[in-house]
Amino acid sequence: MAVPDRRPRTRDRRLDPVGALLSALGLFLLVFPLVEGRERDWPPTLLAMLAASAPVLVVFVLYEGRLGRRGGDPVLPLGLFADPAFSRGALLAFAFFGTLSSLVFTIALTLQYGYGFSALRAGVTTMPWAVGTAVAAVLAGTVARRIGNRVLPLGMTLFAGSLVALAFILPAVGDDPSGAVFVVPLLVGGAGLGLFVAPLQAAILATVRPANTGAVSGLLPTVQQVGSAVGLAVVGVVFFGLVEDGLGAGRIEAFVQPSSRCCSVWPRSPRCSASPP
Repeated sequence: MAVPDRRPRTRDRRLDPVGALLSALGLFLLVFPLVEGRERDWPPTLLAMLAASAPVLVVFVLYEGRLGRRGGDPVLPLGLFADPAFSRGALLAFAFFGTLSSLVFTIALTLQYGYGFSALRAGVTTMPWAVGTAVAAVLAGTVARRIGNRVLPLGMTLFAGSLVALAFILPAVGDDPSGAVFVVPLLVGGAGLGLFVAPLQAAILATVRPANTGAVSGLLPTVQQVGSAVGLAVVGVVFFGLVEDGLGAGRIEAFVQPSSRCCSVWPRSPRCSASPP
């Protein structure tokens, strides 16, 4: 007995190799200098790459718009951004992951430079963050089904609360703090992160048509990675600029109340220069 195929017929989607190449080239020209610039002391080559990324990405957007108007299948359907909900979600993801990456970066370096932790000890100290994120991510779906999109402000509230707690803890723990003092705020912050990321992606995907789900699934990780690179680049320039400046290093040391071991990291600090040998 034969059963007829009654699935709706849809036309085959065509590849967009030109759009893929333009997007890859533009993102490479943008992200590579941001990641490597400070380490290489911003040579003219990287500055030229950064400047060239803008026109390449503009050409990419113009090409994708033209392809879409002609009935093609662009890598990035620009019509997605006509939906305010999608645009706000993508912008929020960009800002959030830029902030998150720079935050993890500065916490790790503060533990190592400010308190003299080894890289291993700093990593173990921040493990509660990863544990909280993993546990909350498993439970995020259940929580979202019960309270809907209110899980997003809940996650952000926990995340922000942990940052406020760390802001009070860091100046008060003394020269050589135990990693135990960071466990609770990092667990709470990780839980907030786990309750936010997956529901945010689900909320963004819910705003698009099924035909565009694949494009959005590829766009969101790209937005996250570019946001992370931009956040790290900006905060890295500011952070290491302060470290290399004696006055800035003194401010950072005053904030974290470091031990004398920091003088080996920030030898030009006014506090270190005033300390007895």
